[in-house]
Amino acid sequence: MTGIFGGLLAAPNPYFNFLGGLVQDVELSPTTALASVSVQSNGDVTFAGNGPPAAQDWFFPNTTSIGSGYWVRATLNSGSLSGGTTGTWINMTGTTTWTRNRTSLGSAAANITLQVATDSGGANIVASATFDLYAEMA
Repeated sequence: MTGIFGGLLAAPNPYFNFLGGLVQDVELSPTTALASVSVQSNGDVTFAGNGPPAAQDWFFPNTTSIGSGYWVRATLNSGSLSGGTTGTWINMTGTTTWTRNRTSLGSAAANITLQVATDSGGANIVASATFDLYAEMA
């Protein structure tokens, strides 16, 4: 294809497939329920649980060590987390994970918004997604 459409289709520019969604884990006692979302330094987003959303990327195509030029911040909107840092911009040179678990009968939930920026102060946010983390032990 030629012209502007051919150029757009062939362009190597990255895109962000960062959609958010429900990440859940429901387990029978005595198994601990754990729902988590992780951002990887190569642009991938991974999930733990038995009900994760569709595959997502904070940067696509996945590129080795692309995270060194990006920062992520989690904002806790409701509930509580079992693990993970909130309110601080973190350089994505490794894997960063946020979790909600349940170690006794019942359920626990957290709602977080993850933002990705090209600077350590968050002035240039390029992607954002909200995740519901739900863990239940029945």
